[in-house]
Amino acid sequence: TLPLAAYAGKYRHPVYGSAEVKMDNGKLKVIFEHHDIFAILEPKGKNDFLCTFSSPILGIHPAPFEVDNGKVKNMTIKVND
Repeated sequence: TLPLAAYAGKYRHPVYGSAEVKMDNGKLKVIFEHHDIFAILEPKGKNDFLCTFSSPILGIHPAPFEVDNGKVKNMTIKVND
């Protein structure tokens, strides 16, 4: 529901560290602080995205963003077990 650039920014998890979402050639790319991988986020509607990792063993998963009053508050990213 927001422009793609509104989802860009730095996100932090107390255990897994930081992830930065950046605009890259018109797409959202996630760079992970402690890992040599990245992910591409494909919009699926509302504030939901499909997360495809650069390493296939991590899988492809939904990646919802939490939005409150038109501002992005949080994102959830999952990897394969």
